[in-house]
Amino acid sequence: MKKKLSCVLIFTLQTFLAQIISKDPAFASNGIYNIPVGSSYLGELTETSNAVFYESFNSNTNQIIISKNTSYNGSLDLSFGTNGKVTFNNYAQGSLVGFIRHTNDKLTLLLNRYDSTSNTNYLDVIRLLSNGQPDISFANGGIKVLTNFFQNNFDLKRNLIEQGNKILVSGVGVDPVTGFFDYNTHTFRLNSDGTLDNSFANNGELLSYGLPNILLDNQSNIIVMGNYTIKKYTPDGQPLTGFGNNGEVLFNDNFNIVKIDSSNRIIYAKIASTNPAEIGRINSDGTQDTTFSYNGTLGLEFWDIFERNGYYYIGGFADFNNSPAYYITKLNQNGTVDPVFGEYIESDPNLLYHYVNAIKVFDNSIIVRGDGSTTEIVKYLLNGNATLFTAENAKNNSEITFENPVKQNLVYRSKQKIFKIDIYSVDGKLLKTIKENNSDVSELLKGVYFAKTTFESGKVSTQKFIKN
Repeated sequence: MKKKLSCVLIFTLQTFLAQIISKDPAFASNGIYNIPVGSSYLGELTETSNAVFYESFNSNTNQIIISKNTSYNGSLDLSFGTNGKVTFNNYAQGSLVGFIRHTNDKLTLLLNRYDSTSNTNYLDVIRLLSNGQPDISFANGGIKVLTNFFQNNFDLKRNLIEQGNKILVSGVGVDPVTGFFDYNTHTFRLNSDGTLDNSFANNGELLSYGLPNILLDNQSNIIVMGNYTIKKYTPDGQPLTGFGNNGEVLFNDNFNIVKIDSSNRIIYAKIASTNPAEIGRINSDGTQDTTFSYNGTLGLEFWDIFERNGYYYIGGFADFNNSPAYYITKLNQNGTVDPVFGEYIESDPNLLYHYVNAIKVFDNSIIVRGDGSTTEIVKYLLNGNATLFTAENAKNNSEITFENPVKQNLVYRSKQKIFKIDIYSVDGKLLKTIKENNSDVSELLKGVYFAKTTFESGKVSTQKFIKN
């Protein structure tokens, strides 16, 4: 119990150092857009001003619906499909197992289909133009059919992968007589016109056991992670002998997320469960990167990693008192938490029992997709120091203003009565507590500090100040 309580106290402190107190009030409803029940967001996260795609299912007509909105919370884009929607018949709910949004806004979809008359499973690869109409230059009228295959890996990014102007598509084999799965993942490569590329791998097919994680590195080499191994292939599906032992290394594949960073290294987060959270990095030759060391804490779980400007932004959840909530942090290249950014645990009651499923960082904001009893898009604001700044913080700070930079004494003006002001270093250490205006702080060295003000009303405000 003492250990768990200490974790709560530590992370409460680090939350305010991360300066994540609220969201962007200009986006949706106080920074949160609740995705309508029954709809799923498709593709990579984007800026809040860009068009986006959603999937839903109409149980009355048994149709899968792909809709295009002008923004996350915007209206339907009426130039797409019919009144902003494209519908697909003859597919069961949950049939969409792959999605690519190309740079020209064409879409490629991967769908499971079962024909009960012939007792046959199909994987359909469908290409749509940017206006939602079938791309008749692709395969047969916009559809490439793979017979006797099924995909039950519901990570849409791993089943259908863009490789230059070609597409990698993966599915599990199904015996046409017995209907049993063969427990192998078959990966094919389609040319830009939808035809099979028979020069790929072994007669056009790359075979992997089980349901591996498949992704590309920065040179379009193919990485297959699963069955306690990592295998690396050339873009054409041949073993990359410079990786590990003839293209293979042993690896405990108990992971949540795997990404490729800008230096072509594999960075991964393992499933925490009863163990402290673990993040590791593997060099491009398959050796473990010993220059990266992350010391995790029990109660954290990570679900996405996004690299920007040499830092890794991590999203997931923290659960220290049986109430999991959003967790966001920023790691340096050696795996340590960036002390300026810190670590953030969401306190908004609307987002408790939710976790960050995807995260993307832009110049002035962080956007996450959260999952829980409902799903949502949340936008946070970034200040110039790449820490998360919030409108609530700015509003709270209007209650008290400090003379800044501070010289000998801490001088403030406040509209409310002050109970105390705690002064912290940037690494979260409590240095001094004062209760009177114009208090002497001359012992503080020159640098940046945080003043956490607790008002007699119970309200708390945090501000950064500089000591000269």
